[in-house]
Amino acid sequence: MWMAIVPSDFKPTPQNMERESLGKMKDARVGSVPRIRQQSGHEATIEVEGGKAGGVGALPYTTSDRLLAVLEGDSVRFTITAITSIARDTKVTNTHEAKVSDTVKLGALAVFELGRIDGDHRFVGAIRFAKAEVHQSAAPNFGPVMERVVPFGAPCDQQCFQFRSGRLFTDGHGPGTTEEQYAHDWKIIEEAGGVDAQALGGEKGFQFVGKGCLFTNDRSPDWEKQTAEEAVKELQHASWITGVIQPKKKDLPLTYLFKTSRGDMGIMQLLGIVESDLGYSGSDNKGHGVKLRYKLVETGPRPTTETKPAPPADPLSDADKRMLVK
Repeated sequence: MWMAIVPSDFKPTPQNMERESLGKMKDARVGSVPRIRQQSGHEATIEVEGGKAGGVGALPYTTSDRLLAVLEGDSVRFTITAITSIARDTKVTNTHEAKVSDTVKLGALAVFELGRIDGDHRFVGAIRFAKAEVHQSAAPNFGPVMERVVPFGAPCDQQCFQFRSGRLFTDGHGPGTTEEQYAHDWKIIEEAGGVDAQALGGEKGFQFVGKGCLFTNDRSPDWEKQTAEEAVKELQHASWITGVIQPKKKDLPLTYLFKTSRGDMGIMQLLGIVESDLGYSGSDNKGHGVKLRYKLVETGPRPTTETKPAPPADPLSDADKRMLVK
């Protein structure tokens, strides 16, 4: 859509009102807006500011417009309400309000008059509607199964885990860890996008502690049967959520849904306690960790193509009642 203040003798034919033709006029003030996606029957607010004058006689202006467009078969019935402010020497000297209604075929240029600004200038505009393809987002799916061991750490010597990458990150190097070493460890963690969990424990049980990550088994998720779509819905409505899981060895395996601080979601199964060379060595001089497997929810829009003006004869279904304003 574009609007222009033009001389009073200007003829607003479809050819003269094309954006390129108006741009060549020395005494026209032209303003345009980018493409707008608007749902049929919903009102949009549009701000249009006049461009630089091509010559003497053009007037600076801004206009605040309300556009209501309704798709009717292969045509669009629209109403534009425009409030235009005219300025001379940086001062607003005139405010003009106009309302026009019309019906136009998809892909055709609709030309409209918004009235006279003064004795020498008229306010005109043009708009073109085209069909915008509506693409639904693909249904969420689980990604591949990932298996990892998260070693048990000590308060000053942690192995932190990130679900997205499946990586472990060191946080501390024992009681002698300096502030500079902690700062270096966290710089690496932050550059990787943060971590989600850590584990503390021994042979008989452990704590799996979320670091901004929440867990729920509110509805007893089933590793084999749970779908990604169900997981997303359950995480949105779960009433029992925890940041710490504290199982005994005899309780495993346990299945939980999880959501990280970055919004990653998935299903996780804590399988068992295993020996780990990276785990903190207790009185038995053996390190341990928890073995787990998990799947992340993967979502994303389906591939789209550039929307182009549709031929006027191309009918639309009720499900596709969206317009692209140009």
